[in-house]
Amino acid sequence: MPSSVNRPLEELQLSVRARNALHRLGCETVQDVCLLDFNVSMRQLGAKTRLEVLDRLARAGFRPVLFEKPSSTEVRKIARGLDRVGREIRILQERLKKLG
Repeated sequence: MPSSVNRPLEELQLSVRARNALHRLGCETVQDVCLLDFNVSMRQLGAKTRLEVLDRLARAGFRPVLFEKPSSTEVRKIARGLDRVGREIRILQERLKKLG
């Protein structure tokens, strides 16, 4: 992400509707916008506005966090966590079988 993420939201040159919607979501800087999860439905941010914001971010050289590729270390941590949860589920299933 470029170093100028602390720039004011207004520098993205968004429409008034998009800028107001982002302000209602608590965004004051470009970084605030980049940290939004655009996969989640946000009542204040309709489909057209969402596309406008993503387009303006891309034109300015920014990528929202959700589009960042996780590191291989993060992926391994998640995989280990899922393996651990799977083992715990199997243990609980065996205990339930013994009780039932």
